Amino acid sequence: MLLGWLILAACETTGPATPARCAAMGAGDRRDSCYAEVAVQMFQEDPAAATVRIESDVQDVRIRDFIWLTVTREAAPDTTTYCKRIRTTAIAERCNVLVRRPHLHRAIHAERSDNP
Repeated sequence: MLLGWLILAACETTGPATPARCAAMGAGDRRDSCYAEVAVQMFQEDPAAATVRIESDVQDVRIRDFIWLTVTREAAPDTTTYCKRIRTTAIAERCNVLVRRPHLHRAIHAERSDNP
């Protein structure tokens, strides 16, 4: 019985990163990095739930700040919503510059219109 549970637990935390696999991992650097890999996907599917998950599960402030910057760049380049969550001054400034320069996200908008 214990062996079966261990195999099932191992299957949940190996393979390509998915939100479910990240959530199944124990707290720490691996889980934080896993969420960084799937953050954009999470925010495209359900921004409110993704925000709660990132705030509650990602412990490393640097990784969380990187996630907010990435989400701004890839999923929400027209708003400072996620920039406001960044604690590291340099990353927050970079995020705000990205939002203020709409020509930097033309490619994002073009990709969205190509993939409805």
